Amino acid sequence: MFGGGQTVERGARRSNTTVSSGGLMQVENGGSAILVTVSSGGIFEWLGSAPVTSETDFLSGATVEIGSGYVKSGGNILMG
Repeated sequence: MFGGGQTVERGARRSNTTVSSGGLMQVENGGSAILVTVSSGGIFEWLGSAPVTSETDFLSGATVEIGSGYVKSGGNILMG
């Protein structure tokens, strides 16, 4: 769990992570984020043409920013 900023660059992988309030996770082209939960007040960004993500959950109040041309499939937007 973190509340600061974290960039997942090409070749890097983050898994089983929670982005808490005030936190920012950026997944760039070639980066990988698996089993990520974004809490209320947290921000998750997909950047570049081919970031890899799966099993990403967005809790009520989370912010998602998606770069141009990116298509997301799978994951959940949870109410609460």
